[in-house]
Amino acid sequence: MSLNFTTIFRGILLICFLIGAGFVIQNSDLSSVLSREWVDTNVRYTGIYGLILFLLFSILLVTLGFPRQIISFFGGYAFGFIGGFYLALLSMVVGCIICFTVARAIGRDVVVKKFPSSIKKADSFLKHNTFMIALIIRLLPVGNNFATNLAAGISSAKPLPFFLGSTLGYIPQVIIFALLGSGITIEPEFRISLSVILFILSTILGIYLWRIYQKDK
Repeated sequence: MSLNFTTIFRGILLICFLIGAGFVIQNSDLSSVLSREWVDTNVRYTGIYGLILFLLFSILLVTLGFPRQIISFFGGYAFGFIGGFYLALLSMVVGCIICFTVARAIGRDVVVKKFPSSIKKADSFLKHNTFMIALIIRLLPVGNNFATNLAAGISSAKPLPFFLGSTLGYIPQVIIFALLGSGITIEPEFRISLSVILFILSTILGIYLWRIYQKDK
């Protein structure tokens, strides 16, 4: 009886989490938070206050599935390439950990009980070679960050390889979009061209690693 109650309670928590995430994204207009005007007013040249504010909002947005490319862009715009790179990457890793942990804590038991075939598919995809799968998914420009974190959380994928693979996979696109947004003293044409080249290379690398993984299966 208590086990059933716990399962139901966790299911309700998971539903509330997903509904809450969707409500926040749809109704609070979070996308307007990371705009040039907001960053100019609240983040740029405001010292440690702006840094902490940007980091906290970025973590929240990443956790709720906000595009990490936009966060990287405004990180570069507000703090320059180096500062923007580290802050954006940190927010992505922390957001990934939060989303994964919430899904693992309150969602896995419910999904295993109600949708055993679905969890079996997630396990077969993520349980083995977790690091490589996470790396490939993050390198490719397709895929939903929020859905990936949830799927990994409800699967039996080991946390550390997933976090490490995600972190390494985040880096190329963080570099690309922080570079685009930064005010470093190089010609805009060169900055844009370099970003496009890096983006293409990172996509090719992701496809190449995926093909290697498929051959080794």
